[in-house]
Amino acid sequence: MRTTIMAALGAALACMSGMSAAAAPLQHRSASMQCLDRRVAVDADCFTDGGARMMCTRQALRFFDARGQALEARVFAPEPKQKGDDYPLVEARFGALSCVDTAAGDKLVLARMDNGGNCEQCEWVDVYALDGKLLGSTRAGGKRKAIAYPKTRRVLTEQSLAGMYMAKAVAPVAAQACPVKLPIGKSSFADDTKVFEALTKAFDGAIGPDAHRLYEDKVMAKLAASHLDEDRMAVLAAASACAALLDEHASCAQYYDPEYGNPLGVFMSMKKSAPVRRQFEAAVARVPDPNQRRAAQYCIKLVGAK
Repeated sequence: MRTTIMAALGAALACMSGMSAAAAPLQHRSASMQCLDRRVAVDADCFTDGGARMMCTRQALRFFDARGQALEARVFAPEPKQKGDDYPLVEARFGALSCVDTAAGDKLVLARMDNGGNCEQCEWVDVYALDGKLLGSTRAGGKRKAIAYPKTRRVLTEQSLAGMYMAKAVAPVAAQACPVKLPIGKSSFADDTKVFEALTKAFDGAIGPDAHRLYEDKVMAKLAASHLDEDRMAVLAAASACAALLDEHASCAQYYDPEYGNPLGVFMSMKKSAPVRRQFEAAVARVPDPNQRRAAQYCIKLVGAK
């Protein structure tokens, strides 16, 4: 109780002094489900508003074919920002994704949605074709066509997304600082070794056991079409951005070059549309240090395949 009172007092004093509290930091969240030869992925930027569940300001549902090529995507537009809110809010959150075979013989993706309320219209199901086209919703409104809940013969796969919105501590990506001091222009062999070791460790941690089998075409194709753990990818992006500070002075040939760079040439040799490369570039764009982020994006633009 004392903590609550002190927090309220602190907020009141801040208001009285004309100070405004900093906006809650955004956390990137994602999850995916395989539906036959399609992958369905959810990604969102969310923040903690003091409760156990997070609110989101950006959210999208994306469909990919067997080769990892993007199909349809549905972006959930936020409502206009209200006074007192840190961000404009997306009303809907995902409860689960289901891949079903219906009584009519159709294969569909069902997205169970909710807005956190306790009412008849607070939970609903959006129905999608396997190419990502929105067929309708059990809660009509806006551009959603009213549709009855499909009669399901069997559930092929199902993925709960409840945990995606649970508040948790931000992964300590910012603490993954460069193991060398800046400026980097006169780096020593020891500095290069520290950076390479940190980068290799982060790369192996993100890719997993397949990191040592990427010379096999089928393993490389599998990686290109995959979506890696977001926290591990964030650590890899931070290590990659640090390495870019060294690499940009060598035309990004040491770590990023598609032919000779190790290990980031793996991503740079992929098409820009490859899901895992898109995920890597998105993680680089969230690296907090602006100098490291700039260097990494420079290398990606310089040597990355189109």
